[in-house]
Amino acid sequence: MVMVLAIILVIASFAIPSTTGILKGSRLTEAGQLLTDQIVLSRQISLSTNHPVEVRFYCYGDPEVPGENAESADSGNYHGMQAFEIKESGTVPLGAVMRLPTSVVIDKDTSTYSTLLKGVEVGGATLSPVKSTGAALGNPIPRVGSNGKAYKSVSFRFLPDGSTDLPKLDTRLDGSGSAAAAWFLTLHDVTDQPTAGGAPKDFFTIQVDPLNGNIHSYRRQ
Repeated sequence: MVMVLAIILVIASFAIPSTTGILKGSRLTEAGQLLTDQIVLSRQISLSTNHPVEVRFYCYGDPEVPGENAESADSGNYHGMQAFEIKESGTVPLGAVMRLPTSVVIDKDTSTYSTLLKGVEVGGATLSPVKSTGAALGNPIPRVGSNGKAYKSVSFRFLPDGSTDLPKLDTRLDGSGSAAAAWFLTLHDVTDQPTAGGAPKDFFTIQVDPLNGNIHSYRRQ
């Protein structure tokens, strides 16, 4: 019996890390597809209602994530999004905040992986998405939600013709051609942060074309 238990423990020691990796990858794929679907739906609603639809991405501290504080938005990550229809009578939410799985975040630290959050450097200037707070991109205004927790947001809008209000770049970052595809978000597990050597080993990127509003996604495992 002791030998059988020893063999089971050895097998488990190999199986558990593999299972953990599979679960992380599954959560990331699910989160990326869900976020992609919500962004695509926002564009479709704008086309069908003939009203702009604003897509907001929320940054807040999730107490279930190590190192984050619910009282400080700056300690947190981008954990969710919400869409709003912009009517003549006011701004109407199209549903509740869509929250990503606890372990999945939208990368916020570098413009290399999430230009929709950080902006794009072109000719020494930073071209930025629209801020729903009205603040400069580099200095978001913390806001307090109905639950008393601090958060901040970045947003852009789909227009009734299917395009967006994102800056339409005339040149690529290297100075050549068109950079219409420069706006994107990258999702990854909170434990798989980008390094100086490159992107997270496992990530999901969503790209928004500012000219026609088309959405493309890329998954690396």
